Amino acid sequence: MFKPARQPAEERAAIAQAVQRLYLAAAEHAPIAADRGGNFADGSADGRMDCVDHSQNDTTFLQYLAQQGLLQHHRVAAPVWRAPWIIDLHYASQIIEIASETPWVVDSWFFDFGHEPVVVPYQQWKKG
Repeated sequence: MFKPARQPAEERAAIAQAVQRLYLAAAEHAPIAADRGGNFADGSADGRMDCVDHSQNDTTFLQYLAQQGLLQHHRVAAPVWRAPWIIDLHYASQIIEIASETPWVVDSWFFDFGHEPVVVPYQQWKKG
């Protein structure tokens, strides 16, 4: 899925697909398929994850992809956080487009398990 990614936007699309597939593979070994988007829809289900869990998992997946030499247009950065309403703290993974130094966010927390994560510009994500 990364071979046709000749442009940064194509690579970001491949990143979203790869993170999705890595989650599907992980669900074969952990009960994470019970996870629902956000923090409340999954109640007390085994395998539920909050945004911190997602940001750590996504970052680990991204580091794995980078170590495999699959990321040519982006580098993995530390997770980012935002608090638009002071108590509404939210974390997500971050990649940096190498050519432009533009930060992007990879965020799988919003959707039910199995959905591709969003990959959006950091400034857009930061606004909520």
